[in-house]
Amino acid sequence: MFIPPYFPEPVVVPDNVATRSYDERRRFIQTVSGLFFLAGIASALVAILHPLSLPLQESVLVFLACLVAHQLFRALLGGRSPERWLQAGFLPITILFTGTLARNLHEAGWPVCALGITLAGAALYTALSGRDFSFVGQYVLAGLATILGCVGLSTWAPNLLPNLWLGIGLGLGGLAYLVYDFAMILKRRRMDEPLSALADLHCDLLNGITYPIRVLIHWRKFII
Repeated sequence: MFIPPYFPEPVVVPDNVATRSYDERRRFIQTVSGLFFLAGIASALVAILHPLSLPLQESVLVFLACLVAHQLFRALLGGRSPERWLQAGFLPITILFTGTLARNLHEAGWPVCALGITLAGAALYTALSGRDFSFVGQYVLAGLATILGCVGLSTWAPNLLPNLWLGIGLGLGGLAYLVYDFAMILKRRRMDEPLSALADLHCDLLNGITYPIRVLIHWRKFII
């Protein structure tokens, strides 16, 4: 007798990164982590140099539109060569509007600099952990670095981190998202898709909206 799971299973593709050898997985993780760090630096430069001037509400809408575009590329083309090219080609636009949104949020009083500390801590752990990498270890050690970094930044440059506790919460929440989502990406991306995985780390922010829809469809299918 088949008993369907209460929640839909994670998306898994054949020959995904999670099925490869440890060294291959580690190499993929290091590559995507490095790309994500560079994307973060690029977004920070956009926020500092301010090449675009958009109101906060418009920057939110354009940023969300970029994430939707990445989701559509993945849904419609499913890991084929055209998807990889589209994901890679659209990433600079996403990075541009990520930086624009970050600047607007900072000016509105949000401690977004905490996310930069989190990103640096996660990338540093990945680079230094070698063959001892684990997502749990990344969360624990990068989380500690996030807390210490936020305390230091709020002490020495309070204008960059106006709300310490909100900054710590935002940083730890962002790290939890990064760690969990990265682990799931290993199951739905192949070794030759690092840029698509980078796009996933951005657009999976929409999963908070799309996953409940998947759950409802799953429940209706199996009459749960």
